[in-house]
Formats: sequence, C-alpha cells, structure tokens
Amino acid sequence: MTHTNRRLMELATKNAQSIAANEFIASLPVDLHEFFSQATRIYYPELSGFLAPVVSRASREQADPKQATAGTHINLTSSWETAWRHFQAWAAKLPPGDYVLVVGGGNGYKFDQSVSWISKLPGFLARIPGILDKLELLPGLRGSELLLSSADGTHVVLMEAYSGFLEEEPSPAEMVYETTAWGLG
Repeated sequence: MTHTNRRLMELATKNAQSIAANEFIASLPVDLHEFFSQATRIYYPELSGFLAPVVSRASREQADPKQATAGTHINLTSSWETAWRHFQAWAAKLPPGDYVLVVGGGNGYKFDQSVSWISKLPGFLARIPGILDKLELLPGLRGSELLLSSADGTHVVLMEAYSGFLEEEPSPAEMVYETTAWGLG
C-alpha cells in the first residue's frame, strides 16, 4: 500500500471512529453521556500503535492458555454472563490509575508488512476505579467486547467474543467468550 493510500485509510478510519463515537455517546443515558463526551479519545492510528503490544501479548497468551505467562488469567466460556463476571472481578483488581477503555472490540488488518488493530470506536481515557461502575450501566453491553489497558500495557483486562464451540460447555449460540487479564494487584 502506498504512503498516500495508507494516509487516506488512516484519515477515513479516524473519521469513521469519530462519527461512531458521536452516535455511541448520543445513545447513552445522561450520566454516561457526560462521562464519555468529556473523556479524551484516542483514534486510529495512535490507538492501534498503543494497543499493538497488548493485542500481541493477548494473542500469544490465548494461543495456549496452559502455557500462559505467570500472572496471566484466562477464562473461556460460552456464557457472556460468566465472562462479564470475570471481567468485573479482574478489573476490580487493577491498580488505580489512568486506563484506555475500548468498547466493542476491534479487528486486525495487515498493511504492507505490518498488522494494525482497528476498532469501530476510538479508545476513551478512563480512570480506575471510577469507570468500573459506569461500565455496568452501558446499554447494549451484553455480548460486547471490552478492553481496559494501562498506558504501558502492564495492567490489562480484555473480554473478546468469537464463533466457536466449547466441548465442556456446549451452547446453541456457538459463541466463545474469552476473558484475559494480567498485571492485577
């Protein structure tokens, strides 16, 4: 991809994230609307660069949970409610501080020789513990993917969803919810 094409893609993605963020914020109840509209936003490509090491580590850890790095927690379930409970419990153990919150997950895309992580929404700067109570209030949260990461990626809780089947926990929806965390206090 030429430099011009890459730059056009970056601008179009940032614009799409901005529009999606405005629509997302407009749909929120008043208290959440205020929080998200005032939160600093991190757009692509900065968000992709920031989260690249986090996504890379999560992929490595999730590839073989039995060989995960010490201090890494992984839960696989076919129940969103169970995944959400793990997300909440692990997020409550994150040390206080500034975090990037990504709602709705993202996808990896390969450009030239590099892989970029692109989300529908920008990342929102949030403070722990303050954001934790607000997450429960998000409308349409059920089934959503979420990521909370410290600026240096040493404290992370990530909840992802993908099509799949867990033999030990069959589900007609054939969805797997994977919650991963590291750097918990």
